[in-house]
Amino acid sequence: MPVETAATLVDELRALLPSGNVLTDAATIAQFSEDVTEVPGHAPDVVVRVRDTNDVREVVLLANRRRVPVVPVVANLNVGGLAIPERGGIVLDLSGMNRILEVNEADQYMLIEPGVSWGDVRKLLDEKHPSLRFAYSFSPPHTSVLCNCLMDGLVNLSLRHGPTSHWVNGVEAVLPTGEVVRTLPLRKRSTGPDLSQLFIGAEGTFGIITEVTLQVFPQPQQRALLGFTFPDFPIGFRALLEMR
Repeated sequence: MPVETAATLVDELRALLPSGNVLTDAATIAQFSEDVTEVPGHAPDVVVRVRDTNDVREVVLLANRRRVPVVPVVANLNVGGLAIPERGGIVLDLSGMNRILEVNEADQYMLIEPGVSWGDVRKLLDEKHPSLRFAYSFSPPHTSVLCNCLMDGLVNLSLRHGPTSHWVNGVEAVLPTGEVVRTLPLRKRSTGPDLSQLFIGAEGTFGIITEVTLQVFPQPQQRALLGFTFPDFPIGFRALLEMR
């Protein structure tokens, strides 16, 4: 983006949001220029930290008018190069939208924002909802639950409950036009067409999700861990065959 155009964009963003949330310093730009893959990095023109759905909507509306690309990011630890701003533009940092808005024990769901991490969920359920369980991912505990769900993530409960995308009951999303849409009642699964599937696996191209309702599961009443030792491999292998 030409320097004059980028400067105008930054000025307009700072008119919409607190100036401390619109960042152009070299360290921040470098941080959001790459992820953890070998894919070559590319610098955004500006990094914008948002606080709520309205902030996201305002930024998207401006980007739409200016025809500027927007790349949503949370932990910036993607392993596929999906969050690299190849065409510059705006990196939208959603990590500050990290509220767990509701946990419903009766209907077994939670409503969360995109910045909520696996560690956040585990801590809250352990402290306030011990009758419920959620998964742990195979990524660091400070990564986004929502991002995992949108990419058909596999977790420790996937053999029983499927990939995490199957746990999505509904989403709130900001479309490229700035419109805010909700798929199904956000607070519980309902009948009707499930338009959430438009956003799962789309990697942010159809809209930026700002809230998601996810299933949680009851804690098993009994859990036990059994350990076995065998004198050699053939005996152990035969024993496993017998226990199938």
